[in-house]
Amino acid sequence: MRKNEKETVKKMLLLVCVFWALSGSMLEADLIAYWAMDETAGATEAVDSIGIANAIAAASGDNPVAGAAGMFGNAWSFSGSDDNRLHIDPPNQAAFTTLGYSGFSYSGWVNSTDGATDTIFSISDAAAGSEEAALRIVSNQLNFLGRHNTNDNVDITSQQTLNLGQWYHVAVASDLSGTVLYLDGNEVASSPYGVDIATFTTNDNNVSVNFGANNDNGTGLQWEYAGLIDEFRVYDHKLSVSEVESLAVPEPTTMSLIGIGAILLIRKKK
Repeated sequence: MRKNEKETVKKMLLLVCVFWALSGSMLEADLIAYWAMDETAGATEAVDSIGIANAIAAASGDNPVAGAAGMFGNAWSFSGSDDNRLHIDPPNQAAFTTLGYSGFSYSGWVNSTDGATDTIFSISDAAAGSEEAALRIVSNQLNFLGRHNTNDNVDITSQQTLNLGQWYHVAVASDLSGTVLYLDGNEVASSPYGVDIATFTTNDNNVSVNFGANNDNGTGLQWEYAGLIDEFRVYDHKLSVSEVESLAVPEPTTMSLIGIGAILLIRKKK
């Protein structure tokens, strides 16, 4: 490879790095909680790297298990049995009570082994029935349910069937202008209505934030999840299409190496 060709490759690499750095910094700006789920076997909580909302295994029941093979590194495994969840303890759950019409988003990777009616992540009012913003899998299809006082303000479902034992990127983005559901970076369902979590979480002590189950006062824990969860994020703004797409692709370092390798191979053959 000639000197000028090497310089071209270096410049391309620099541009790729700058692009991903800028994209990442913009996404991180409104990130209020991020669970990498990389804990090893024996861990009792999923650490929130933002520092406010570690998700703790339930004190009773069949607890979720850390250290399973994830989409990236490790993941947490849920059995779908009663009380098999990770929850945010008071007072840290209060960080999620201001989300609503001003904008919020969930993003993560899931690998379901059941697919009946399973909660991936939910913010709910544990002192009142039928008040939650829950990202779920229902009949092997991705679903988002947002309701207040039994009114289904938003209940949207993807038409694509999810294969059991396969990884998918899932996301929901909502504000006053509407709610959008994403699967592997593609919009799969939408509603012209938003979900105001702040409306049904006026008492911080009643807020229940859970992975693997929804906490409904009318029935207690429900819709337990069976499968794996990895790399989960909560934002306090409505993610754009391009932002969701960037979260649904392999890690930037991997993509960069693939591209650089291809360039070098082509150059070498010439």
